Amino acid sequence: MKTPAQANAKWVASTSVGQQTWIENLTGTTKPIVGAAIAQRAVMQQNFAQSTAPGGVWERRLEAVGDAGVKQAARDKANNYGQGIQQASGRTQMVSIGPYSLSSIQRPGTLPAQHASWGHACA
Repeated sequence: MKTPAQANAKWVASTSVGQQTWIENLTGTTKPIVGAAIAQRAVMQQNFAQSTAPGGVWERRLEAVGDAGVKQAARDKANNYGQGIQQASGRTQMVSIGPYSLSSIQRPGTLPAQHASWGHACA
């Protein structure tokens, strides 16, 4: 029988194999992924309503964790915040919203004076 450390090491080592298999299976499927998800809308809405109703699973689990549990979980996962920002930083530099880049929106006064699709000067 494997020790927990051995099982964990095997799991980590096999991640790349599993990741590649998942991608191959996803890209190779002919099943309608989006259509199937949309077809389950009523089930999702029913489950959501049931879970969030007074006394539902959502409420019971929040109460079981309590404020102290939420705060502790935030402390335990604090590094995820910075890591997520670092991982996303390259992508946010390429985001554009309409005629503006994200970086120009963050710096007032740097918007273009005119945009061809508007046909008029911006104030």
